[in-house]
Amino acid sequence: MQKRKLFISFTGLMYALKAGRITDDDLANGLFAFGCTRGHAITPGASNEHVEDVVVKNPEVHQRLVKAIGEAEFLCRVVWRTQEEGNMSFQRINELLVGNGEQPLNSHKEAYGRDDHFPHYNYPSVKDRCPHMEVVF
Repeated sequence: MQKRKLFISFTGLMYALKAGRITDDDLANGLFAFGCTRGHAITPGASNEHVEDVVVKNPEVHQRLVKAIGEAEFLCRVVWRTQEEGNMSFQRINELLVGNGEQPLNSHKEAYGRDDHFPHYNYPSVKDRCPHMEVVF
């Protein structure tokens, strides 16, 4: 059985869609917790921020993703970080997972076998701490 997908990078998902590695079913069932803000993903450049090349060169892929995100937002399958937060967090990911019937992230000790704690959110640690889902970034 295929694992449900957790999308944690907007740009990474754009490239995966462009390459055909992500299906419409993946988008319809996946959970979204991007490292960027909602505005950066939905209306790139509106706040004078950098617009990713993959968005500029693939507007049809971007529109497909925007549509899927809108549907996912309606079903509470998306969490966004704010500009003030700076980064997504393990806590926000856990809220998304649990709110959608998934197991929370494993603890640092469960993932790495050590008591020390690396508190900084990053994509590889989300993947390491979420073995029950396919983490896409």
